[in-house]
Amino acid sequence: MDKDLTAKECFSVDERYADLINGLLFNGEQRVQPADLQELDSQLWSKQRRKKKNKYRPMYRDLIRKSAFGVNFALLGIENQLLVHYLMPLRTMEYDAAEYRRQAVKIAKLVESMNGLSDAEFISKFRKNDKLRPCITIVLYYGEDWDGAKTLHELLDFTDIPADLRRYVNDYPVHIFNVLEINNTEVFKTDIKQIFDFLQCAKDKERLKELIEKDSAYQQMEEEAYDMIAAFTNEEMYISIKDRCKKEGKVDMCQALRELMEDSKLVGMEEGIEKGIEKGIEKGIEAFVRDKVEDGVEESRIVGKLVFFFDLSTDKAREYVEKYR
Repeated sequence: MDKDLTAKECFSVDERYADLINGLLFNGEQRVQPADLQELDSQLWSKQRRKKKNKYRPMYRDLIRKSAFGVNFALLGIENQLLVHYLMPLRTMEYDAAEYRRQAVKIAKLVESMNGLSDAEFISKFRKNDKLRPCITIVLYYGEDWDGAKTLHELLDFTDIPADLRRYVNDYPVHIFNVLEINNTEVFKTDIKQIFDFLQCAKDKERLKELIEKDSAYQQMEEEAYDMIAAFTNEEMYISIKDRCKKEGKVDMCQALRELMEDSKLVGMEEGIEKGIEKGIEKGIEAFVRDKVEDGVEESRIVGKLVFFFDLSTDKAREYVEKYR
């Protein structure tokens, strides 16, 4: 949940929202301007008939904006996925259908008060020339591989269903963008580029170091961008030193990484790693943890450094700290 909320906070800024849409849907062309965006209620309602009564089930989008295009506008939704959702086509279809229903209900309230309607318009509560606004939902996926369905048809069992019947079954694709596989991040004009670049290099320390040394934007990062990087890599490791790397409201990611890699205790880390190679990783981790505890290093920082230098999960790193402290 922390990752999800952090991503929502980051992308809720209109400049980033517009940049994300322009980068992913228009290949970087500036078609959506921040001033064109209007925030909408992310809560939708799905009506369900149960025991002769209408029940309403709330659904919550991650983010939704209305964007002007000339005299018209479209609705642009963003969903953040940390894990594969194997019903994503159905889930997206429900979001979009609920949004269209919300628009139709609004129109119906106006039509009900009008005179001169045809019988068809009266029954439909929708006039012949009324239109709904288009709704697009994109999915940002932060995992390694999306192995789930990307269309509604992929969820359906067509065994023995005749091909000429299958073509009458409506399909519904979902637009999934894997953050770790976006090759051209140059299409982004805000710090989305730095966020995505960092996440793609996070597991390769040499690439990561080279990346932040070449890109000066990492020296003055907005807090939301820094926090998103922290949440999607290792929160404890970066958050614990954020205040020391902050100046005039901006955070220096270069300094943060230097503090982790060039810390005065780095020699002890390297010795621990060497011992891990010589005597087994377990022994190296034990020596490292005991050394840091004796030096009075905060537990959260020890966990972060274990994750960073030994490629452990946060939970596993905590286990080692508990075991050897």
